[in-house]
Amino acid sequence: MLDTLTEREREVAMLVAKGLQNKQIARGLGITEATVKVHMKNIFQRSGVDKRAKLAVAVLKARQHEKEARWVATISDVSERTLTVGGHII
Repeated sequence: MLDTLTEREREVAMLVAKGLQNKQIARGLGITEATVKVHMKNIFQRSGVDKRAKLAVAVLKARQHEKEARWVATISDVSERTLTVGGHII
């Protein structure tokens, strides 16, 4: 879901997932509240989500999925290498 958003929209979506309101997001990013509302409109359209709470859940799930994918890639990378200590394969 996050991959369909622009970098700024991802930032806004992640701040929504942290529970921030539009005014807080605007202050934190140095943009106007009206700009946050435009980003939210775009986020809702691109993600197919229609409520802030649903967006927060979708963002958290997407972040968890990304973390799990990185973990699996790391494990795969390690398992493909042959580890040796003192000339012995371990």
